Amino acid sequence: MKQNILLLLLLSLLSAHLTAHDENVPHRHRYDPDTGNIAVTEIYDPKTGKIEKRIYHRPDGTEKHSNSYSLTTGKIIGRTYFRRDGTRKLIDLYYPETDKIFTRGYTRPDDTIERIDAYDLTTGKIIGRTYTRPDGIPERYDTYDLTTGRIKERTYLRADGTDERTEYYDLTTDKIRAREHHRPDGTLARTETYDLKTGKIEVRVYHRPDGTHESAETYDPKTGKIDSRVYLRADGTRDRTENYDPKTGKITSSIYRRADETVERVDTYDLTTGKVKYRAATTAPTAP
Repeated sequence: MKQNILLLLLLSLLSAHLTAHDENVPHRHRYDPDTGNIAVTEIYDPKTGKIEKRIYHRPDGTEKHSNSYSLTTGKIIGRTYFRRDGTRKLIDLYYPETDKIFTRGYTRPDDTIERIDAYDLTTGKIIGRTYTRPDGIPERYDTYDLTTGRIKERTYLRADGTDERTEYYDLTTDKIRAREHHRPDGTLARTETYDLKTGKIEVRVYHRPDGTHESAETYDPKTGKIDSRVYLRADGTRDRTENYDPKTGKITSSIYRRADETVERVDTYDLTTGKVKYRAATTAPTAP
């Protein structure tokens, strides 16, 4: 939600730089002595008389880029680059106190925002990148580590703007170390951690809508096949544990537990048929 609000703010700021100037406001043209075409157009604020925008033209008269200025500090606050057909290609937004860029927006030929890059004002390094759909709804967020410049987090969003999954990256290998999946209502559905050497999944945990753990799976790092699965009650106690053969991925045994987690029954399976081969039940402990 916080990222969506930030994106809407950036989109509104970028949209402000997608508007052509009004010929009725005070402006000045400078001409190219060789071609006689307009080289620079300067637009001034009618109240203060200060420059508000400066538009640079190509020799053929088409707009190349334009600068927007702060009426308070006089420093640049935005720069828009144009394609030769007049459509906007790139929009830079600057922090007026330092003249440093903090946001860069890439647009499609129809002027919709395709991508937004956010920069750190101190280092000038990229800290985030947002990809948007043509309708303006974000499609993906990338977050970068300031020290290494590598991506550390990536979030994919559904068409309605809700988070679908987030991937966390190792800053040394650039491999995924963990992944979170979310339901449309925002609750966590499952989490996964990965082995950095093999890239294979190590642990998968399923979550109930209320946030409690429903089950947890561990995987063999060599084969990538399931090693064990634990089912949990809402209070966190173990209900059942299943163990699997790492080579075949077939179940070898099931351990059933009482509410106090004492073992109630153990089933052992035949790897060929998958049927229960042995069953051992235990007596519930008696109170002293």
